[in-house]
Amino acid sequence: MSELSWLGVDSERDLSGVWGPGNKVGVFGEGMAQQKQLTAIEIAARLGITAKAFRRWLRDQATAGNPLVAHHSNGDLWLFDQS
Repeated sequence: MSELSWLGVDSERDLSGVWGPGNKVGVFGEGMAQQKQLTAIEIAARLGITAKAFRRWLRDQATAGNPLVAHHSNGDLWLFDQS
């Protein structure tokens, strides 16, 4: 059983369409004129899971030191650049 199975995906590869190596967390307003950004809520909807579950997974990843989300500050919006 994968660590991500409770999210309804089998691996991080399943998340690659909406959250991949080219995506990064940003602070609201950064680079918004240059490219579309997705919120955790939008990504969760695309994955067919609840926003609460996805944000919990993101927080767990940040705590574990995942470099894509490790710099996220508590209380900031989860924003990702759409690639």
